[in-house]
This record gives sequence, structure tokens and C-alpha cells, in this order.
Amino acid sequence: MSSFVTNWANVTTYVMAAETYPTELRATCHGISAFMGKTGALLATLVFSHLESSEIFFVCSGVGAIGTLFTLFFSVDLTHVSLAEHDAQLELLIEGRVEDYKGKLNARKHLSLYEKLTGRHGEYEPDWAISLVRKDMERALLGDNEKE
Repeated sequence: MSSFVTNWANVTTYVMAAETYPTELRATCHGISAFMGKTGALLATLVFSHLESSEIFFVCSGVGAIGTLFTLFFSVDLTHVSLAEHDAQLELLIEGRVEDYKGKLNARKHLSLYEKLTGRHGEYEPDWAISLVRKDMERALLGDNEKE
């Protein structure tokens, strides 16, 4: 049972990282996540060598509780969200137009508890992509007319 509980948390962390990062950044961010996990394991090995068994259990339970709180507070629900949504949001972020993203990732059911409590998220429009394409086409047409 102990092995199941320990590995359940590890699998959840691994799968969440793979599903959360946008396509273009997935490998890099997943590598950074793996590096941080290995760094934590190294730090634990160094610290645990100076602790008693009972102290190790308290430290592990405390770190596990903090990890659980962070996960509950900051993780988002990505059920039924396509990778295209992540990619669209990233592209707009790179272009400096993240406020133009009004897709599924801004819908209340996909927000983290932190975003819900603080209101730090964008607007949600079900047909946002159509209006974004129209706006971009209008910009392009206005730009072409100004050149003439």
C-alpha cells in the first residue's frame, strides 16, 4: 500500500506535466520538471542522512502536505481541452496579445483555484477563434489599404 501511494503521486506529477505544457515547450519544461525532481531527491538524500527515522517521517509528511496544497491550489482541469488551445494561447502570448485569447482555458471549469479566487484569468467566449480571425483579417485589410 505504501508503494502504491508513493508511486501514485509520482505518476500524477509526471502525467500532469506532460498534459499541462504547450506543444512547443513540452520537452523543455518536462526536462526542467524532471531536473527539479532529481534535485529534490538529492537534497533529501543529503538532509536525511542527518535525521532520525521519526524525523524523516515528519519531514516527508510535511513536504507531501505542502505539495498537495500547491497541487490543489494551482493545478487546472484540462479535461476535454485540446492541445490546440494551449498552442493558440502560447502563440498569442509570444505575440504580446495574450488578452486576445478567450478560449476554453479561460472557462471557469478549467481554472485553478488560485485563478478562481483572485480573478487572474482572461475572458471566455465560446466562439473566440472566429472573432479573432475576423479581427486579424480586418487588420490585414486595413494594413493593405494603407499601403496603397
